[in-house]
Formats: sequence, structure tokens, C-alpha cells
Amino acid sequence: MKHLIVIDDTSSPGNFNESKFLKENRKTLVGVFIHSDLREDLENCIKGIILILNSAFGINEIHMTDLVNKKNEYSNLTNEEVIEIIEQISDLISRLELPYFVQTIHNDTLEENGIEVKGKVIIDKLDLNKNEDNCLILLTIKIKEYLKENYPNTNIEIVMDEGRKKANYTEQFEILKNITDDNLIEYKSSKDYPLLQIADYFAYSINRMQTTLVKDKRTEFDKFVVENISFALSEQVGIGVTKKEIDIDDYTKEDYDNDQLMKREKDGNLELWEKVQRKRENNSSKTK
Repeated sequence: MKHLIVIDDTSSPGNFNESKFLKENRKTLVGVFIHSDLREDLENCIKGIILILNSAFGINEIHMTDLVNKKNEYSNLTNEEVIEIIEQISDLISRLELPYFVQTIHNDTLEENGIEVKGKVIIDKLDLNKNEDNCLILLTIKIKEYLKENYPNTNIEIVMDEGRKKANYTEQFEILKNITDDNLIEYKSSKDYPLLQIADYFAYSINRMQTTLVKDKRTEFDKFVVENISFALSEQVGIGVTKKEIDIDDYTKEDYDNDQLMKREKDGNLELWEKVQRKRENNSSKTK
């Protein structure tokens, strides 16, 4: 059995109040590394949880958005039952070693990093005018660097949740040479491939933490969810994210943007970012 990367996507929820750095048009991909020694036990564990949830509530898969919002097959749960399930799943994740990779792209990301795409540009069958494709390219680079450092000369499997492509479809990329057999990404249904539900948890968690931090008003339930998912992810190796301890009662949207601004300055691309903002403001003024 090989090491596995499971990938899921996430994006802006409806009625989202964006910030200077957290954009509504963003696309995020999250990959989670599952060691070969962990795969079978983790899959059995997920199946066991689903058996319990199915017996008690008729639930067939762990889907965090539906769980938290009590939608679809989670619609009949009480608030107490939702809280208990979140706690149990978060506790399970916190006990495991699951390195994860995060890549976010919005409409101006490439330009803000000094990359200008003119016309249609295809690299390895991926369209640089599409956020989803750019996201996959950059996420793959992060994964390759991690594997080169930690698991050199080791072929792995990469399975992505259906959406970009239909379930049971495979896609071949040269960028995956010497990473996966035949340079393939496989697409699966999370219901049929339980380990994708781990990727769902991580993708939901990243998105939920970001959107909660820029909310003007947070409920006690918001705080509960963030506390649990941040607890689960806090000790994991996270590539593409910045970790910081905060007091959620005092942290504001302005604090979030200031942290991102300082990160830009530290990374050396603040000037590029400011240039794009000025360009956007000028274009906006011309259309008024």
C-alpha cells in the first residue's frame, strides 16, 4: 500500500463579506498526506464512524458543511448532536499525523506575484486563466517539494474529490512524473472513497477559520467550531498556511488583513501587491 494524498476544494460561501486579502472569487485546494502505515486503520475508523452515524441518524458520509449547517442528511440532528459529532471527529484528527498542503488562488493572485498572463496559456493541459487550474499547479509543486524532502524516490497515489472531473476519471500530468504511477490523479466520490472525507474536513476547516476571522459578529457556535478545528489542525504540519495564536473575541477583520500585509512584506512581494491594488482602484474610477 502506497502513501496517499487526498485533495478537496473549497471556496467562498454565500453572502460572504470579503476583506482586502480574503477574496470572494478565491479557489482553495487542500491536500492531506496519509502515510501508508495509517491508510487502512484510518479508513476503517472512518467507516466505523459512518456505521454509527448511519445506524443512529441515517447518515452515509462525513460532510462538514452539511454537518455544521444541519443540511441534507444532517437536517434532523439537534444542536447537541452536531456539537458531539464535531468534537469526536476533531478529536480523531488531532491524534493523527496528517501533514496538509493549502493553495489559494483568486483573480489577481498571479499578477500580485509578478506573473502576467496574456491570452490563453496552457501548461501541462492546465489553463493559467482558470483559478482552479492555477491552484492545482501550485498545490502540486508544494506536494512535490514535501515528498522530495521527506519521501524521495517514492511513488504515491493522489486522489481528488469529484467536481473538477467526474468520479472514476483519471487525469495525466507531466508535472507528476516520478510522483505517481503513470503521472495520474484519480477522481473519486467521497461517499465511495472514505479517505476523501479527511480532505473534506481539512478543506472545510481552513475555509471556516478564514471566514470566521473576518466576520464582524461571531456567534458562540462560530467560536466552538473554530476552537475544535483549530485544535485538530494546530499540531499538524501545515504547508501554505500561517499559524498564529489569537484571542478570537478580540481579533478583527483589520487584524487579519494586517497579518496578511506583514506576511507580504516578509515574503518580499508587498510592493507588487500594492501595485495591483492601485491598478484596480484606477480601473474602478474609470468605470464610474
